[in-house]
Amino acid sequence: MTLNLKSQGPGPFILVDALTNEPVQAGTERKTFRGEVVTVTGWDTHGRNRVYCKDETGRSYEWFTSVIGCNLVEGDYIPW
Repeated sequence: MTLNLKSQGPGPFILVDALTNEPVQAGTERKTFRGEVVTVTGWDTHGRNRVYCKDETGRSYEWFTSVIGCNLVEGDYIPW
């Protein structure tokens, strides 16, 4: 898949790994900067820099995307 970043207009926003720019899907396990393993359950699609996760006990969290090493970028994925 190829990342197609839009140059104008609002979102949709997608969650990507901060180092590789690879897409991060809901259901993906990530480590926080504290070493906790959490599962991504969603993210804000309107540009608010938030990601929603659950830990192994089922407790839900809303964090800045950087807590799990991700970024929100404006665009969508186009299969080539």
